[in-house]
Amino acid sequence: MKVIDLQKEAENEELLGLPAIDDGSFKTIYPGTVIQIAGETEMVYGRLEGDWSELVGRLRAMKYQRNTRVARLKLAETHKMTEERTYDRTFGFKPANHIMGISAGACELNRMFPKTYEELIRLGAFAMEKYKQFHPEKFKKHFKDVKAFVKDHWLIPGTPYTQGIVNNTSKMRYHYDRNNFKGVWSVMAYFCHAVGGGELLIPSMKVKLKIEDHTFVLFNGNGLIHGVTEIKKLRPSNYRYSIVYYSRQAMIGLGSFEEEMDRILKSEIEKHKRRVEDKK
Repeated sequence: MKVIDLQKEAENEELLGLPAIDDGSFKTIYPGTVIQIAGETEMVYGRLEGDWSELVGRLRAMKYQRNTRVARLKLAETHKMTEERTYDRTFGFKPANHIMGISAGACELNRMFPKTYEELIRLGAFAMEKYKQFHPEKFKKHFKDVKAFVKDHWLIPGTPYTQGIVNNTSKMRYHYDRNNFKGVWSVMAYFCHAVGGGELLIPSMKVKLKIEDHTFVLFNGNGLIHGVTEIKKLRPSNYRYSIVYYSRQAMIGLGSFEEEMDRILKSEIEKHKRRVEDKK
């Protein structure tokens, strides 16, 4: 791996919510690169070794959900919320949604596409080896911090990650991954064909990762503003899958599956009682 030393500027939060556009000032980074800041490894951009054809085939066959992602993207100039249309699927485990009355539990993908989930677990195991290789101290601390607060049954097997997402050909405005554990690395893996653009921009380091097929990125998505440029579809057979693994803070302190379901049930009963009382 090629090692480059860069300087890092303060995060410019006025960028949050703005489109990720390459203005020509970004240094292009290719696979096989380790980025260091003041001698500390900040980011790794490498290639996925091994055969991932089964996973790619299953990703291409899987149905994706259309979502409107606000993602706390506040436009600095207008101070209005902005939306992005995405196609994606989450996997692993999700926290409770108390507003909707939904308990914490496994993501639908685990059940609906079990073979795909098995392949995603295998990809996660590969990522852990790279994490351990390039930053053993951060790797050890990440596992220690998560296991101190999150029970094992809420973790994607073999990883400290609670959840992941498969993004299907989605650009992204500048954002932080604010819901994640702080100071740890997330993993992103890429499989792409017949697409242009879709670079990963990191403004504080002025770098542009030229995303290629069968690559991975290790970096702190919670602490670095980042975005994905417009994606151009070059042929009908195109695809661009970005698979992200992360540890969500909302999973801290959860009990068993049964305990979490019971907690939501009790909450819904209390809501119903209050509604009845209010009508009297």
